[in-house]
Amino acid sequence: MLTRQFTVRLERICSALYRVYLNTNSPKYPLQVPLECISNGIDFNLVQDVYVTRAGYELAKSLDISVSDAVLYGVFWEGDKNSYRAAEPTGKSAICMFAMREIEATFKQNIMKCYKGTSGLKKVCN
Repeated sequence: MLTRQFTVRLERICSALYRVYLNTNSPKYPLQVPLECISNGIDFNLVQDVYVTRAGYELAKSLDISVSDAVLYGVFWEGDKNSYRAAEPTGKSAICMFAMREIEATFKQNIMKCYKGTSGLKKVCN
């Protein structure tokens, strides 16, 4: 039985445009950042939808960011890892959020690693 591991990636197309997609390969370009949504040992590796908005007061306070900072919210599903249907959700889902400031910093770090010739792109974890 062949199993595939899917990873959610955020790709920067230009300075203000992003796209989210699933990929079975490791990141090869510094403008791709893997997004990890893990909770209680479950890897929610499929993405249904994402949305970027400003953080409210309580969320900003809990994340130690400003209320004017942008946050990326994603609806993630756990893929069926024990099946050839790896891209099909198991029914377990989670909402994860990522501060866009952290995502931007990760893009910059990955670009610098590329310029310096080092490998191992950094991931953004919730």
